[in-house]
Amino acid sequence: MNRHLVEGLHLKADIRGFEGYTLLEHIVLKHDDLKAVNTPSEQKVQPELAAGTVCKDGYVETLLSKASWNVIRLGKRN
Repeated sequence: MNRHLVEGLHLKADIRGFEGYTLLEHIVLKHDDLKAVNTPSEQKVQPELAAGTVCKDGYVETLLSKASWNVIRLGKRN
């Protein structure tokens, strides 16, 4: 989660202890209007796949968007 209302947050996570794991997906929930809500007739705020997240040399790196909730899924390579 990035609670900052103006700036993105650089995340670098060390996953070297999880040998064989790699990035599956990065899902982000955000909206420019922080008061936006979903209604039965209109879905304004929806999760989407984030771009730019990389898994390299035992680290996952990304920029978490301002005022966003994030899920970064890892999975073991077969």
